[in-house]
Amino acid sequence: MESKEKSLIILLLLTTLFKGIVWAAFVPIWHAPDEQAHFAQVQYYAENRKGLSGDDLSQEVFESERLLGTLRDSQGNNLFTYHPQYNIEYTDSSIGKYERQLQSIPLSARTVYIKKEAAGYPPLFYILSALGYTTAQPFDLFVRLSFTRMISVFLAVATVWASFLLSRSIFPKRTLLSIATASLVSFQPMFTFVTAGVNNDNLLNLLTTVLLWLLVDSLRKGMTATRNLAMFITLALGFYTKQLIYPFIPLPLLVVIYDYLKKKKGRILYKNIFFIALILAVAVILLMRLLNSGYLPGWPMVNPQSPMVDLSLSTYLKQKLPVLYSETLPWYWGVFKWLGVVLPLTVLRVIKIVLAVSLFGLVHYFLTRVWRKKFTTTDWQLMLLIFSSLWFGFWLLLWDYMLVRSIGFSHGIQGRYFFPNISAHMTLVVFGLWQLLKKYQRIIVKASVLAGALLNFIALKTVLVSYYSVSPISTLLKQASQYKPWFFKGGGLIVVFVIYLTFLINFLYSLIAFHEENKQKNSR
Repeated sequence: MESKEKSLIILLLLTTLFKGIVWAAFVPIWHAPDEQAHFAQVQYYAENRKGLSGDDLSQEVFESERLLGTLRDSQGNNLFTYHPQYNIEYTDSSIGKYERQLQSIPLSARTVYIKKEAAGYPPLFYILSALGYTTAQPFDLFVRLSFTRMISVFLAVATVWASFLLSRSIFPKRTLLSIATASLVSFQPMFTFVTAGVNNDNLLNLLTTVLLWLLVDSLRKGMTATRNLAMFITLALGFYTKQLIYPFIPLPLLVVIYDYLKKKKGRILYKNIFFIALILAVAVILLMRLLNSGYLPGWPMVNPQSPMVDLSLSTYLKQKLPVLYSETLPWYWGVFKWLGVVLPLTVLRVIKIVLAVSLFGLVHYFLTRVWRKKFTTTDWQLMLLIFSSLWFGFWLLLWDYMLVRSIGFSHGIQGRYFFPNISAHMTLVVFGLWQLLKKYQRIIVKASVLAGALLNFIALKTVLVSYYSVSPISTLLKQASQYKPWFFKGGGLIVVFVIYLTFLINFLYSLIAFHEENKQKNSR
């Protein structure tokens, strides 16, 4: 990696870091997706040094939810859910109405449990996030939550780095294309929102991005014992993070088959026999579990007593597929304030147009390849990303179908559920635009990154307007400071925002300069 390329990616990672800190500083407590449930599990692990058992929502978190309107009913709704106009009562200072009361809750309230609320997922993310919690353990709830959020922000930075490596493996001679892919992942509004809060999706998204990078890298460079081990470890960590790792289990086998067919040497299979056996063993165990009990570990259980056990798959798909376009797609790009606020309609329309143009570019590219009967390694890498995205989408639909049959209603397929493939999505979007508009490829790279940064600012403004009075600035700072730690009050908010802007401007300037230098060099 050249020094200018290295400087550019470092600037992007620093921009991602401080962007995440800005969002974590402004998003109110318990307003990141399902944050209270994930934090409850982190707190339980950190305070008890053991796994969940019995009730798991502490009195401290319960009181904060009750006072701040985020306590959910049996349907998972609270005062904010689907009510974008609702807000808590703000004071005319940087101290919230109940802030002192919540800060004075005794230490014993951290280990007195009211009910079951914790997410209940495998422990890896929560053990990792407990590092942030325990670092701030002597302090109040707001400090501990902010430190715990920082773990997710760091995971976001790592995911952007892995996205760059993935794209670089596909386009080894197209640095700007790889930078654009990583930038779109970083600036994606919903990705930024989720990673600004406590959510185990953030670790899963990192692991699946790393796995996809290892897979496409193996397609280009071949399978090795080191890559096989790295894939197996990544999958194993995924098992200890979230059950949505299941769809990724068979993907390494596709790479082995490709490697064998490409080289047509039996020793390819022999070299990877242990790795193949491990993957097949896991797949067989899960399949037997599914056949014997009707469900996978951590997935919805359906039995004859289930409310909608007779729901047919065709009926479900007729109801659900239109929703994927009308609801899931907009939510993929951003849904905030407990599902009550989305991006402006004009912005969503522009996004859909860009996606349509990119899709046309991809279809045109692959039809050309089929017509010429010529496929490069890059083509197979892109097809693997397409397959991974479609295959994962099928599993999400299957999971939701089983859930509806199990409990009688759907929690909805939120756009963020597709983020395990976000690096694949952004790679395909950029490449589709890149191929369709070949005369303006460098402009496409610059424009896509600038558009991504602008989209992130629009999303941040959308979030701020939904919670706070943004004018005058003094009122915004007062309201945004409430129920926050001392370092995210008033001047602290200004400092982190200015640092973010500084890195962002430097990154965009360096990107444009890098672009122009390459253009001049290539023109000679």
